[in-house]
Order: sequence, then C-alpha cells, then structure tokens
Amino acid sequence: GGIAKGWMADRLRDSLGPNALANLRGDLSAIGLGPAGDGWPVGLGTKTVLLRDQGAATSSVRRRRWGEYHHLIDPRTGLPACTGLDEVSVVATNGVEAEVLAKAALLLGPVLAPVYCAAHALAWWLSP
Repeated sequence: GGIAKGWMADRLRDSLGPNALANLRGDLSAIGLGPAGDGWPVGLGTKTVLLRDQGAATSSVRRRRWGEYHHLIDPRTGLPACTGLDEVSVVATNGVEAEVLAKAALLLGPVLAPVYCAAHALAWWLSP
C-alpha cells in the first residue's frame, strides 16, 4: 500500500498544476516553488524541509498496531519488523522513491539506515 500511496501522490501532484503539494498522510509530492517561492514547507520529525519538485515519505511502526505486532513485515523473516527504528522520513526526487527509501531504511535499522540514506536520499530523519 505504501508504494501505491507514493505513486498516487505523484499522480495527484501532476494533476494539480505547476505549483502544488499532494499530501496523502505521510506520502507527499511537491511541484513548483511553493506558496512563498522558496519551496513547500514539510515537517520531518523535528525538522522542517522545503520541497521543490520532490517527494517525501514517512514509514513507521508506531501506528497500525495490534498489541505488540504492527503492519511492516520484514521480508527476511516474514514477521513484523523489529529493527531498532520506530520511524523514518526521507526526501527524494519523487513520492514513489521516497516511499521505497523510507521503508528500506526502517528495515535496515539504526546502524545501516544512516549510510543507506546518505547514499540514496536527499534528506532524512530517523527515530529510534
């Protein structure tokens, strides 16, 4: 579902015109210079970033929980992921890419996620 939300945010952004922000609850896609001309302000954890022709996504295990279990399945184990990170937000070139990077970083955990994000994301925020 998350990758589809990133894709849909990109499609919605394209249909809104040359200066727009599509926000599908954690999956965002921006085009243009934003309301003040310096980008679209978006909160990532404790930071605010300005998106211009970019996407952002957050992947988290804090919501959609059933007791000790949650919705994000680790493909290595087939079980709910337990990586030491609770939430990852990233900025990338579009919403789909941001969604993929956020999920992968969350699954990699606190040791590998910063290295992965530094190599692939434009900006990121990790929360243990």
